[in-house]
Amino acid sequence: MEKSIKRITNIILIALTLLAVIASIIIPFTGEESASRELTMNMGAIGMYILAIIAIMLIVVFAVTQVASNKKQLFRTLLLLAGVAVIVLISYFLASSDLNEKTNVAAEHPEKVAEMEKLLDQAHTKSDIFPFRYSN
Repeated sequence: MEKSIKRITNIILIALTLLAVIASIIIPFTGEESASRELTMNMGAIGMYILAIIAIMLIVVFAVTQVASNKKQLFRTLLLLAGVAVIVLISYFLASSDLNEKTNVAAEHPEKVAEMEKLLDQAHTKSDIFPFRYSN
């Protein structure tokens, strides 16, 4: 396990070194100074994205290898992942139906709006410190 981590770390360091060498060769030949800065920023952003993706992949791979070694832990993890997947799917389908809230639900159900206004009036306590400017 430790040998594989060292190998992966060495590969990542070699890739970063190659990326830095390529960037240092390309940047001086770009011409304008603003273009040089923009290219440097883009290369830095791309490098960060690559590192983040590699880190996430390594975390997943090593976590899966650790979990797969214990059958009881594997079952618990799969059950947890299934639960998370169900929650994500439910929230996606609930949220994707009207993301911009273009549907005016209050106009479709004026009786519910009147009921809510009545409940607000009953529950509201007037305060001089925090005036609530609610009017029918």
